[in-house]
Amino acid sequence: MTSGKVSCLADSATTHTVLRERIYFTNFIPKNAPLTTLLGPSNLIEGYGKTRIMLSNGIILTIDETLYSPRFERTLLSLKDIRDNNYHAETYVENEVEFLCIISYEYGQKHILEKMKRIPSGLYTILYAL
Repeated sequence: MTSGKVSCLADSATTHTVLRERIYFTNFIPKNAPLTTLLGPSNLIEGYGKTRIMLSNGIILTIDETLYSPRFERTLLSLKDIRDNNYHAETYVENEVEFLCIISYEYGQKHILEKMKRIPSGLYTILYAL
């Protein structure tokens, strides 16, 4: 993490974006609920609601149903939520480093808006504003 930025993992397997900071919620509904992980269910969810986050290059994502879990180990960004904001994701290799890019198409031209670096676990990490 860097000052003013939070690191999160882009995850194609998660069904919901999971945030650990409540400040991003524009509509918050408190509710304790289990979260199922590879280790099984655990009571980590404290609420859910609509959020807005700004990624490192200024893209704002509006997410209709984000889970709030301040005790969760990682912040997760669902690729489904990227797509729901009319962006696409594709891999890109630059100087032997793999990235997952958030792209848009405008007038038939592809524009790379964000690049998420692949980390040794095989997941992609990105920063968003705190």
